[in-house]
Amino acid sequence: MVARDRLEVFSEEQDSMRNAQRRMKKYVDQRRRSVEFSVSEKVLLKLTPQIMKQIVTKPRHWGLIPKYDGPFEVVKRVDADDPDKNRSKRDPPSIPTQFDVEI
Repeated sequence: MVARDRLEVFSEEQDSMRNAQRRMKKYVDQRRRSVEFSVSEKVLLKLTPQIMKQIVTKPRHWGLIPKYDGPFEVVKRVDADDPDKNRSKRDPPSIPTQFDVEI
């Protein structure tokens, strides 16, 4: 009986999470706009915290770091319909199979 109650509660929680996810997606999709850039157009790159850390070599106050970098020129248009065509041509990084461990 306890297991049945747990399963019922679990399924109710799953339904609730799905409904919440649907509501959030609907809200976000209403405000989303598709942006397309043409070749030779100038664009700004929004910096994420990970990119900011790579750019900034000297310790600075984080409030003074710009949120956007650029302008950059669009060189090539990427085809969103064919993701295999847009893949990198380089090999994936190799993973070492032997390790030197000193005990």
